[in-house]
Amino acid sequence: MTQASGEQQHCGWAALCGGLLAIVLALVGAIAQAESSPTVAQVFDLLARAEQWQSIKPLDFLPGRSNDKADALTRLRADYVRTPIYFEPNVGQTAQDVKFLARGAGYALFLTGDEAVLSLRPSRPTTEPAAAPMTPGAVIRTRLEGAARNPAPQIEGLEKLPGISNYLLGNDPAKWRTNVPHYQRVRYANVYPGIDLMYYGNPQQLEHDFIVAPGADPAMIQLAISGAERVRVNAEGDLVLTVPGGEVVQQAPRIYQVTDGQQQPVAGRYVLRNSEAAATTVNIAVADPMFEPLRVGFEVAHYDPKQPLVIDPVLAYSTFLGGIKEDYATSIAVDDSGFAYVTGATTSSLDFPITVGGYPNSTNTKQDAFVSRFNFNLSGVASLLCSTYLGGSSDDKDDIGYAIAVDDMGFAYVTGTTASANFPTVGPGTLNGGKDAFIVVLNTNCDLSFSTYWGGTKDDEGRGIAVLQSLIYVTGYTSSNFSDGFPLQNPFQPALLGGTDAFVSVIDTGGTLYYSTYMGGAKDDKGAAIAVDNLGHIYLTGSTASTNFPVTGLAFDTTLGGSLDGFIAKIDPFSFPAPNGRYSLLYSAYLGGSGADSGAGIAVDYDGHAYVTGSTASSNFPMTPNAAQSNYAGNGDVFVAKIDPDPTLVGMDSLLYSTYLGGSGADSAAGIAVVPNSPAPVSTYVTGATASANFPVTADAMDKTLGGSGDAFVAQLNDTGKAWLYVTYLGGNNGIDSGAGIAARANGVYLAGVTNANDFPFTPNGYYPINNNVKDAFVVKLEGGVILTVTPIGLGTVKSNVTGINCGTDCTETYVTGTPPVSVMLTAAPVSGWAFAGWSGACSGAGTCTVSMTAAKTVTATFTQYFATVGVFRDGGWYLDDNGNGIWDSCSTDLCMSFGQASDLPIVGDWNGSGNTKIGVFRAGGWYLDYNGNGIWDDCCFTSFGQAGDLPIVGDWNGSGTTKIGVFRPSANAFYLDYNGNGVWDGCGSGLDRCYTGFALTGDLPVVGDWNGDHKAKIGVFRNGQWFLDANGNGVWDSADLSLSFEVAGDKPVVGDWNGSGTAKIGVFHSGTWYLNYNGSGFWNGCGISATTDRCYLGSFGASGDLPVAGHW
Repeated sequence: MTQASGEQQHCGWAALCGGLLAIVLALVGAIAQAESSPTVAQVFDLLARAEQWQSIKPLDFLPGRSNDKADALTRLRADYVRTPIYFEPNVGQTAQDVKFLARGAGYALFLTGDEAVLSLRPSRPTTEPAAAPMTPGAVIRTRLEGAARNPAPQIEGLEKLPGISNYLLGNDPAKWRTNVPHYQRVRYANVYPGIDLMYYGNPQQLEHDFIVAPGADPAMIQLAISGAERVRVNAEGDLVLTVPGGEVVQQAPRIYQVTDGQQQPVAGRYVLRNSEAAATTVNIAVADPMFEPLRVGFEVAHYDPKQPLVIDPVLAYSTFLGGIKEDYATSIAVDDSGFAYVTGATTSSLDFPITVGGYPNSTNTKQDAFVSRFNFNLSGVASLLCSTYLGGSSDDKDDIGYAIAVDDMGFAYVTGTTASANFPTVGPGTLNGGKDAFIVVLNTNCDLSFSTYWGGTKDDEGRGIAVLQSLIYVTGYTSSNFSDGFPLQNPFQPALLGGTDAFVSVIDTGGTLYYSTYMGGAKDDKGAAIAVDNLGHIYLTGSTASTNFPVTGLAFDTTLGGSLDGFIAKIDPFSFPAPNGRYSLLYSAYLGGSGADSGAGIAVDYDGHAYVTGSTASSNFPMTPNAAQSNYAGNGDVFVAKIDPDPTLVGMDSLLYSTYLGGSGADSAAGIAVVPNSPAPVSTYVTGATASANFPVTADAMDKTLGGSGDAFVAQLNDTGKAWLYVTYLGGNNGIDSGAGIAARANGVYLAGVTNANDFPFTPNGYYPINNNVKDAFVVKLEGGVILTVTPIGLGTVKSNVTGINCGTDCTETYVTGTPPVSVMLTAAPVSGWAFAGWSGACSGAGTCTVSMTAAKTVTATFTQYFATVGVFRDGGWYLDDNGNGIWDSCSTDLCMSFGQASDLPIVGDWNGSGNTKIGVFRAGGWYLDYNGNGIWDDCCFTSFGQAGDLPIVGDWNGSGTTKIGVFRPSANAFYLDYNGNGVWDGCGSGLDRCYTGFALTGDLPVVGDWNGDHKAKIGVFRNGQWFLDANGNGVWDSADLSLSFEVAGDKPVVGDWNGSGTAKIGVFHSGTWYLNYNGSGFWNGCGISATTDRCYLGSFGASGDLPVAGHW
């Protein structure tokens, strides 16, 4: 089941408040060339790849991270539903002289056999009222001239895109144009001998490259520009054309050659070549710009004539464009594959300018309906799968799409209004009045499957549409009576009662009418939006000014409260066949207070509950207890209500919740949605427009500041109506932005609307991410991301490479990622006394793993207690008690490795933070560390820390989770610790390294351990059987430190966490015998195996002359 209206359904999307991120999918641009002298064909390939939009890394976007509008630009996918820079071959959609064309916000570009014609739309300043005079349009023609010019170059489209266009204008199918392909570029071959011309563009400027082959002469190029009143070259080298209403700038030419895949710039400039002007003339006026061209060439400095040359002028037309209403979206629908369908209206014209300088019908603002289909898994212009323009062929009649729905097959269903007598229909169709509603069905290629007028001889408008299986449900309003030809079938209200009444109609795609009724009273009543549940029940909202509007007796509000109220109705169109259709109205209630109120959007959940939004000027709008916003803020607020339209419920029992949403400015609603068929609890999503600087945005809003005169907004309400889970502005810092339609699926919320802000937030690789101060449609997908839940077991931390996870000991942290798929790298770090045992869930590997966030994932990091076991170093060989039994078993049971030389001093530590101890040796100031733990020397060493005669010491001095180096210098009785872990002595001091003197005496042996369990290593000394340990870590012997007596002079000290408690314990080694203070008491408790006794290995591991080590192998 799919439901839609001018506002469309939303999703129950609990993670929206957890973070928004636009789907940012990019074309990856790369210039790669192995040859030093590329061919012209290779240059074309380089140009094509160089101009592709560069990929950008998806950014994490978490609540409260920023409220900077500029920062939001990377966090939101905004695909503008207006024509991007792509080229269509002319197959009859414009004048026959045109070979290719492109259209966009405020312009159309026509490429003929011998010229390029840029037709700029008329404009009106955005700050002026609608009645302000129009700025004239302009037409700029650029023709190639010169004796060497090829009068008939070969013209072809390059880089075909997946999208297509359909032009269904007029009711003659022979004149319709369908499946018109899209191309990224157009090439003119050999416009001069050895010179090709390439047209392409990006969202705010057009480019045309001259590709000069080796040996060809760029001086042959001469452009004749018509339509400008004056031309000048400014101080930046730009060519500035003065046209009626403004200026058009052609930027200074970018000239370069490609060598070894790199662009090498070549100096050059424009040269004005009118016969009456010298080449250095910088300002030329034209007496008759319509017929007297301005001639421009290029002057190029020295370059390598053996390689191709590229001359790239850039036409930046955005300085000219003004603010006339161009394109706007009214409704959006989304299918189960995540494809988005948008409808609205466009005033962009494909009329080819016949006169040299004129703009035909320059004040014409005729609107055609459009339908566009997007695939958000593709990037840039490729995301537009198809677009269709619907309308009549008349120049002065408007056709507007107001609502769209989509079925399980990807067919789009559209309703709206047409005033065109030849609107495209399937089969016979007649415009009955001044304007009629229309019902259109388009297939997956946006081609016409079904179309009909809907109405009588008076004015009729379609405003909401829904589809269930093969049936189409439509609402709107009409002034046509049954006698005027308005179609009725089994109505519960068979007569028009007021000036306008709402209507509800059900037809199939063959045109069969199943149900149609008026709904209204003695004054004006309008249907605004419609939804349908899985049983075919209709849910309707709109507005009424009638005191006798049809309501059901037990409804919560049966009286008109002010001059205008919203309404909510439920209709069963099939349970009561004729002549009992009057019983099909199951539930109906007013929805409002004493001010003016109107319903704008409706959605229905799996259980048949209706969700309604609209606008209210009533301070006494019906509220439920503990509403998310219980007070009217003034100047018009949004309302959101949940209703159970069970006809047996009495009064307020059917109003499940109701809340305001707004600030002190004017706020209005446009659409509401829930995730279709989503089980409870159900979140509600609302969009509209706000002019309130104090709109109640949440603390984690993407955008916390009102920009310009007004912004769109997106809000998420919890299932009880008592809390706003997420509310944010959506708009630029200038202009006006408004949300018009909203749809939802489990993976995101889709929003359509209109903006004239030139800094509306977008992602750089969106479909058309530039606004040129005109009103344009936008399409946005907001993703709450997917949830990665990380739980450490034991003592350790887990951190991520993207900000968002920093989970400490024994905690669970939930991270909402950005747009999937996002790769999140997790790093596990055990605390002292613990080791990382491994990942479970969506992770595997060693201390670091990468999770691909294609869906919600759960990861567990397990840490086990670090039980140190013994080992010895003997003449470059290592013998480690891997199983911890204190007995040398064999190399197959324990560990034996060869690493170092006989004279080296052994060291052990967790060099990479994996949780396991690795070996290493110190040799006369040089450090050789087995960083990867494979027992083999693979890499280089630290060579600049310590000197010959020093004794090596190692420890995690700063508690970061990795072992750092250090030395004890007996000649000075001083400790030098590489505190920051860079392997270089940086000097003593805060933020640098550490040095301690005065703690040791001559003859002391240094020891290191975490004596107090704070996960940081501290120094100590062993002196003739006595231990002096710096327990507080300040490097000074004081009362807080420890003095222990354990064993005798001549023993070799050894330190380890023998019982895994998290603190270091002492021990000694002597001629193969070990005495380990297992319980940590600091004195000998005798050999044993209990927790209170110590451990002794009597001659079972090592021999006289061995050097002892301890670690978690």
